[in-house]
Formats: sequence, C-alpha cells, structure tokens
Amino acid sequence: MSQNGGKAMLIGSIFNLSPRLTFSLLYRNFARDYQVFYAIPFAESSRPQNESGIYLGAVINLGATSTFKLYYDLFRFPWLSYRVNMPSQGDEFSILYENQPSRYFSFNIRFRNETKLLNLNSENELLREVTPKTRQSLRLHLNYTPIRQIMLKSRVEFSSYQHDPEPKSTGYLIFQDVQWRPEKLPVKISMRYALFNTDNYDTRIYAYENDVLYRFSVPAYYYKGSRFYVLLSYELNKHFTFWLRFAQTYYSNRDVIGSNLEEIEGNTRSDITAQLRMKF
Repeated sequence: MSQNGGKAMLIGSIFNLSPRLTFSLLYRNFARDYQVFYAIPFAESSRPQNESGIYLGAVINLGATSTFKLYYDLFRFPWLSYRVNMPSQGDEFSILYENQPSRYFSFNIRFRNETKLLNLNSENELLREVTPKTRQSLRLHLNYTPIRQIMLKSRVEFSSYQHDPEPKSTGYLIFQDVQWRPEKLPVKISMRYALFNTDNYDTRIYAYENDVLYRFSVPAYYYKGSRFYVLLSYELNKHFTFWLRFAQTYYSNRDVIGSNLEEIEGNTRSDITAQLRMKF
C-alpha cells in the first residue's frame, strides 16, 4: 500500500504436475492511484499502476532434447492509459519450441501474438476512436559450434502489425553472428552482419547485441538496410582488459537519420566504444 492509500497485489505459484510438465499461475492487481518509484513490476506496462491481469505459463518436456514453453497473459487497464482514451484490455500469447539434437547444434522457433486497444490516428477528431492493434512475430534461431573455438548464430525473424482499420504492415530481419575465441591467444572476437526490411517503425524488430563489459545493446531494426558490428576483447594481463567495439547501420531508403539533436544528414550511422578495465 502506498502512502495515499493505493493498493497493489501480486500473487502466484508454480506447480510441478509431472516430471515432464510444469505449470505457473500469476495474478496481479495494481490500483490506478498506487504510487511507487523504484518498482520493476511483472506487468504489461512499465509502471505498477492501473492494471490487472492473469498470467498462465507452462513448460512441457517432450524428451531429453526438446521442450515447449508457452504462456498466455490476459490484462486489463481500468482507467485511461498511454494513447488509449478509455478503459481497455488485451492479451498476449507466445509459444517457444527448443531442440538440441547434439551438443554442437541447437535451434528454437518462437511465435508471439499481442492484441491491445489504441487510439486511432486522426488529427481532425477531438475525441479519437479506440480500435484494436495486433502485433505478431515469428522467429527461427540456430546455434552451431563447428569447432570449439568458433560459435555461429543465425536468425530469421518476421513481424507484422495492424491497427484497424489501417492496412497491415510487415517486416523481416536476417542476421549471422560469428564468435571466435582462439585457444592460445587472450582474445575474443564477436561479429554480426544483419539485413532488415520493414514497412515502418511499427514493424521494428529487436535483437540483442554483444557489447563491452557491463553494457548491453538491444537496438531496433526498422526501415530498410543493413547493420554490422565487431567487438574485440583482449586480456592484456591479469590486471588489464581492453574492449573495442565498432557498429554501423546503413539505411538504403533514407537520406536523413534521427531527429532534433540526433539528426544525421546521410544514411549511415556509426558508433565506436572503447573500454579499459583495471583490476587490482
């Protein structure tokens, strides 16, 4: 309970129904007048406020090498929320299949569907109509280790977005990762080359990237173009470790990137990061 009397509740449980099946159930209810500054909630929105919902999850072990992981989340916003001018609701469903047929190769396939309500984009109406939006994604990811020093990661992902009554937009992302760690050198090199093509920002696709120590990068791939990065980690001795990262994104259908103070006249954005750690 916050000082103003706003209440919040989060309760759940995990059930081991059998050696092959684990089921989870979680209920949440955050009042719209609940106030807290530093919470990181289990919620659809970023703040534990104005939301109630129930989450159902399951892990199904099909054998020694394959697993199904799925969840369904039904949520409701009792009061107005960001870009929604009325109480609303929505749901999210995801299913993930993982398989590791050998110690050198594994893959997974994930499908995700999310439906919410959103204000219709209309500048002429004082009270905007609220209509459903649906976002879907389908991902295939492969991990392969041909030799101990090299790891390969490949991914293909498709996305779609539709906000009624506007037409559906689509996009895709393809990337190849290579990680090389030689046995006789204190060096590790990670590289990625990606191709992406989305109709707009709504069909953006996020993908995790390796970065320097204590920093992470999950950029959004959108519009049309390519991106690559190279990350070098070098252990000089037991006291000093050095990281160097260079990344570049090229947009083939843009002449200006960003806006305001981050605007770039051109279609290429480059980033370089260097870090030195001294350990005593």
